Amino acid sequence: MDHPTTATVGAVVSGIRRAGRRPVLLAQDVFVLTPYGGGPRPVVSLLTTQDAHSLTTPPTSPWPGRYTVWMSNPT
Repeated sequence: MDHPTTATVGAVVSGIRRAGRRPVLLAQDVFVLTPYGGGPRPVVSLLTTQDAHSLTTPPTSPWPGRYTVWMSNPT
């Protein structure tokens, strides 16, 4: 969801529950999930490297990349 509000997330979570499913929320930053409860926890914490994004020369050395994903089961 782009620019979610508490009301829109609540409506989507309710719809998921009514369908008999278990909703989970994912975000890059923990503070995005805290308004919805459920005890956010990290599920992905990856430190890796990637080729440089240069269009005019070949990459000379890798760039570091960090990927973090937080998950919560909303209350």
